[in-house]
Amino acid sequence: MFMFEDDNLYQTLIPPHRKHQDLRAYQRSVPVLSPVTPANVHTVTSARYGSLLVLNHLWEHKVDFVVLDIGSYVGTFALKVASFIRTFGRDTKVISFDPSEVGALVPCSIELNKLDAIVKHEELAVSDLDGFVLFRHQPCHADAGAVIVSNLGSGELAALWLRRTFRLPFRQMVRGLFLLALQAVKRLVRRNVRGYTLIVRSVDILGYLERIHCETNLFVKIDIEGYDPQVIDRLLTQLGQRLIFIIFEFTPIRFSNNQEAVLYLERLGESFHLFDLYYCPNATRIRRIDPRALRGFVAEVGRRPHGYTDVFMLDKRTPGCAELLNRLASLAEEADGVVL
Repeated sequence: MFMFEDDNLYQTLIPPHRKHQDLRAYQRSVPVLSPVTPANVHTVTSARYGSLLVLNHLWEHKVDFVVLDIGSYVGTFALKVASFIRTFGRDTKVISFDPSEVGALVPCSIELNKLDAIVKHEELAVSDLDGFVLFRHQPCHADAGAVIVSNLGSGELAALWLRRTFRLPFRQMVRGLFLLALQAVKRLVRRNVRGYTLIVRSVDILGYLERIHCETNLFVKIDIEGYDPQVIDRLLTQLGQRLIFIIFEFTPIRFSNNQEAVLYLERLGESFHLFDLYYCPNATRIRRIDPRALRGFVAEVGRRPHGYTDVFMLDKRTPGCAELLNRLASLAEEADGVVL
């Protein structure tokens, strides 16, 4: 796929042997297949492929669905899923959303990988309204682009962040203050870190689905820098009409306190089995979250190096749900590491 060379994720998460590929040779090559195939799908043992096994389970139980990648960045998740769909010869469609400059690379990657028949990219932000929104772009940190949802100035936002940090347990508070100071230092020493604001078109996800006449079930990945709960709440109003599966970024410090984060997970747990993935799309685990131990889970996530995890929401109404839970529980975890 295409990426910006000066972007932080390209610099830190892409190994040297995967950089600077021969573009002409790649375009002449046979399309790359998914490592999970019809021949090995029932013998795969790595948690890395847990989300793909869920998709295959849905196909085997005659469940139709569309895949939405909201906040696609360079299209890592969308392209991986699309390759899996092509490998299995299915007609499932993928729609990715990203209004940023890095998102503009996604259509090129789709065409480069000959996935045009499966993936459609929309240069749109997803929020709770149809119209225009302000979108903050951070040079060299394209993965951190986000819709501006507050009219607060930078000083007021910093004060709000500090108030939330001081509510944390001591060790988490110290770590939060360190990270805040580190970001301040980076802003002083890096070039072009001030960022800039774009005006982008936004859609309410339910309005978008209605316009394209999509009434099927939904498998959704969301990574929109703290706006995830608002979009999730919109999607959950559809629970009476369709099955819904969601992967989202869970960051405890984005809540006013840990108890609020616990209550949020409790609410989700009423309709979904929750799983800790660590990092999507290349998950290192698909570990069931014990609903009786949410307080400990939230605290543990806050202590992780990046302070967040990706959570998978498995609809409890899924056909063959017990069978799927057993299959996911059998997958071996890998060493935690954020990789693309």
